[in-house]
Amino acid sequence: MKSFLSRKERDLFFFDEGRFGLMPNIGKCWALKGEKPYSEVKPGYKNFYVYASVSPYTGELFSLILPWANTEMMNMYFDKIAKKYRHKRLIMIMDQAGWHKSKDLKIPNNIKLVYLPSRTESGRASMALVEKTCL
Repeated sequence: MKSFLSRKERDLFFFDEGRFGLMPNIGKCWALKGEKPYSEVKPGYKNFYVYASVSPYTGELFSLILPWANTEMMNMYFDKIAKKYRHKRLIMIMDQAGWHKSKDLKIPNNIKLVYLPSRTESGRASMALVEKTCL
């Protein structure tokens, strides 16, 4: 790993996305004895996704706020990060979400994906995988 990262034109990023937003819940409230409380609720969800990659070696962070978690958005993220780091070769470590492994995924030439093993209990197995991939 150190030999791979010893060159300035290479970097390692860990990637993940997360959902943030509102999800209204109907709950309990105080009311006078014998009276039934009434409250209009408009069920619905408003949320967004933050796609982010961070390099543990340089501390650099690259993130986008996107409306969905799907292959189309993943392709948009790859396009933007590949352009920002066009003079670097990136290794991107990520989980195995369906849109991370889609057959329609367009992986730029300067990015190599490394998938974390399913249900990893410790980071040691993940780092061993990265070291094998980078050497």
